[in-house]
Amino acid sequence: MSPRLLPLLLVVLCACASSRGVRNEPGLEDDRSYLLLVPDQAGAPEGGSEPWAAWPGLGNRLVDHASAWVGLSSLRRVSRSVPDDCSGLIRLALSKEGIELANVTPRRGESLTRAIHRRAEQVGGLRQGPPRPGDLVFFRDTYDRNRDGRQNDGLTHVGFVEGVDAEGTVTFIHRGQQGVRRSRMNPLRPRVHRDARGQVLNDYLRRAGRKRLQVLSGELFEGYAEPEVEW
Repeated sequence: MSPRLLPLLLVVLCACASSRGVRNEPGLEDDRSYLLLVPDQAGAPEGGSEPWAAWPGLGNRLVDHASAWVGLSSLRRVSRSVPDDCSGLIRLALSKEGIELANVTPRRGESLTRAIHRRAEQVGGLRQGPPRPGDLVFFRDTYDRNRDGRQNDGLTHVGFVEGVDAEGTVTFIHRGQQGVRRSRMNPLRPRVHRDARGQVLNDYLRRAGRKRLQVLSGELFEGYAEPEVEW
């Protein structure tokens, strides 16, 4: 592991704001047929015609760790050394790879998720896609952080990309209100919950309030950051 990887990842120690409105569809926890399907560097795996292939390296190992905790109501069942929220999941998975992080204080009024995103932007680690397993995936306005009833809270949530299917639906692992869960997000069709076949493209990531409807993950999606770049 390059020592220059650590500066980006230092920001993940503290707790980021937990998602307050995650709702997973029945059967997602057990169905792994979509996992780790992403374009390889050449656009197709060697010796085959399918345009999807597994991406090796640290990212897949991070996914392996995070996926082992799917279904837990609390990270406390794994470790009490990390915050029991979305940033705690990131830190815990990284620690399994020997990456120990230090506290980083966000700027005044800034969420920890925003601090992670800001550092990734500084070192050129952000990308819009296609994502790879282990990438950090960012969302904004997943809960009312400033308690004004509006969707103006900035970046509030982060998880790990687990996989993406051939239609562009991303599955990600995160620590939300209901514990460690898989959820789906399709940035190509961000306002569609289910397609014509009944397949879920976007789970709800922000719950309804007195003056607002539930909001889909694709509508709150911000972007990705690669954990393997030299931070």
